[in-house]
Parts: sequence; structure tokens; C-alpha cells
Amino acid sequence: MDVITDEARRARLAQRHRLLPRLRTDDVVRIADDVVALHSTDPVTVMLSAMVRMVHPSIAAVENVVYEQRALIRHHAMRRTLWLATPDTVRLMHAAATRKLVGPARRQLA
Repeated sequence: MDVITDEARRARLAQRHRLLPRLRTDDVVRIADDVVALHSTDPVTVMLSAMVRMVHPSIAAVENVVYEQRALIRHHAMRRTLWLATPDTVRLMHAAATRKLVGPARRQLA
């Protein structure tokens, strides 16, 4: 049985999550897809999460993808956490973690 050390696990995560300088890109959609979805409990964290993975960090670039191109969607799921993801991923998130919340949330609001 292979043993994966903490150091090896951290290295794999840094690579998979595009945290290494050589793996950074300015393609915000690809960044979101590579980590499945950008997650935050605060809207600013979504921006920071994308920008830390960019070659040329830019709030305008992230806003362009979200508000102009609409290539990424802001979605609240799983305990009202804000997610930024592609439409395909949002569909899965909605089916898996949001639909069951609608009934109780509606009753609580009423």
C-alpha cells in the first residue's frame, strides 16, 4: 500500500488548485472549473480566490466573466454559501444541495 505523506498531499493540492505560480492563468472560467467552483462566505472571498490563481490578478476580469460574459454564475447553496461556477456545475449544485433547502427556507420566510 502506498503512503501519501502530508507534504505530498499538500503538493498535489497546490497543483490541482492552481496555487503554484507556473500553473496560474487569467482564464477565470477555467480556474473555477479546475477547483469545481469558487467558494466563499463573503462575496469578496470569491474575487480573492480567483485572483490568487491568476497571472495578472484583476477584479475587472472576474467581474467581466460574471456580469458581462455571464460565463460564471453566482449561486447560493449548501448553508447559504456563495459559489461562483459554470452553468453546468451550478445545475449539479442546485440539484444536489439547493432544492431540498427551498421548502424550509420558504416556510421560514413566511
